[in-house]
Amino acid sequence: MRFRTYLSGKQDFHFWGGTVLQVCRSEPAVWDAINAIIALFESANPSLDPVFLGRRERQLHLDQTQKEALVWYSRSLYRIRLQIERRNVDECTAMVSCVLFTCIEALQGRVEAALQLYQQGVRLILDLRAKTPFGSTKAAFLEDTIIPLFIRLGTVALSISGVPACDLFSPVEGHTGYNFTSHEAARATIVAIAAEGMLFYRTAGEHFIAAGYDFDVPQEFILKQKILQCRLTSWHRAYAHFGNTGHRRSPNELDMDPSAAAVLLTYHAATSVLVSTCLAEHETVYDDYTPHFQAIVEQSRVTLDASVGPDGTQPPFTFEMGVGLPLYLTVLKCRHPGLRREALSLLQKAPRVQGLYKCTPGAALAGTALMLEEEFGQAVREPSWRIVRDGGEVIRHEGGSIPAALADPGRDNTDSTPFIPEEARIQIIGIFRPRDTPWRAVEHDVGKWNRGPDQIFLKFARRLHDPIQGTWRLVDGIVPIDY
Repeated sequence: MRFRTYLSGKQDFHFWGGTVLQVCRSEPAVWDAINAIIALFESANPSLDPVFLGRRERQLHLDQTQKEALVWYSRSLYRIRLQIERRNVDECTAMVSCVLFTCIEALQGRVEAALQLYQQGVRLILDLRAKTPFGSTKAAFLEDTIIPLFIRLGTVALSISGVPACDLFSPVEGHTGYNFTSHEAARATIVAIAAEGMLFYRTAGEHFIAAGYDFDVPQEFILKQKILQCRLTSWHRAYAHFGNTGHRRSPNELDMDPSAAAVLLTYHAATSVLVSTCLAEHETVYDDYTPHFQAIVEQSRVTLDASVGPDGTQPPFTFEMGVGLPLYLTVLKCRHPGLRREALSLLQKAPRVQGLYKCTPGAALAGTALMLEEEFGQAVREPSWRIVRDGGEVIRHEGGSIPAALADPGRDNTDSTPFIPEEARIQIIGIFRPRDTPWRAVEHDVGKWNRGPDQIFLKFARRLHDPIQGTWRLVDGIVPIDY
């Protein structure tokens, strides 16, 4: 079970090293699923298309190990389905199998299929929860092992546009006092806060898209923001106290693992940024949270240093919450040039798939946004360096391409480099393929880019200031994403 270390680090040993091993000894379907995971992990070749934008005719070039893995997977699926049809499937086996099948789909980069299995798992959990006696061994297994795992997967899934909130999420409570006696307790709490923070960020964004910023911010939003900020502050204080005292109390190796702590700290910092900025109109609000972005970069480096393999590379996949999402946020919203480029470098090195999040397309999107902002920033600071615009579309300056100094992700940035001005900052609207959304292709004259129908485009918006009227107006544009 060496692969377990890479699937979840030192976390969830009681599930991967305990429950799974115990069930697979008596259930061939679970053993088949484990064999499929091992084979796919050792010969990983996941689809790296953005979620819900997979190429329909994508040809899979499978090696022998991958073909064998899919045989194991098909056999496991068949056995479980047969047991379900005969109504003799053990509930614990069904739950473990659902987790393993979700893992197998995510390992292949098939996040859409993994999300379907995840939703099936949530329905199974709710059904079992309703009919399982409180205090029983089965109830403890659900509440202590399975539900926290599903909530972590669901929190990551909230980053995917259109994915609804998991029915297992609980609303934020009014109290903010914490006293952690284990890493698992601290992790469960910050995951719950992160999920609530991401939902709040999404709700606030939807409100301002519909109502604009011309009206006062609703009081319930301001109250919610304050509650979440208090919980984040309280969590950090309690976790720091646990770090100072918990190691002496607990013999658990996980409680002494710096990389496990680093992941939690990245999500604390990222959630703090989301919650504290989501009611602001201007992108410059993110500049006040540069220390949070610095914490994300530093803690992500600790995490990735711990997961690097003997050959100096990262594993291709982790089933747990990784640092990909916090790094993605940093590249997009941190305008300190050195920090955001270091965040991009770390994101490009990180495991390609982390739970239900794909780092590779995220890094491509965020890197494109970074280069656009640097180009626009150059134009704002130096008016003689023109960017020609046609109907809101970006057409490169006179030379026809981004200058090498701006396009090179590895170029050095000193602290003296100014932050990106507000007019040069972009907001992500979405990504699309011309073949899937032809109306967008017509609206933005995609043809002038001379790209194929499978090319992925980023649609973005900028806020331009009218110094005479003293107002801001929103313009949009598109640019191809290459990776």
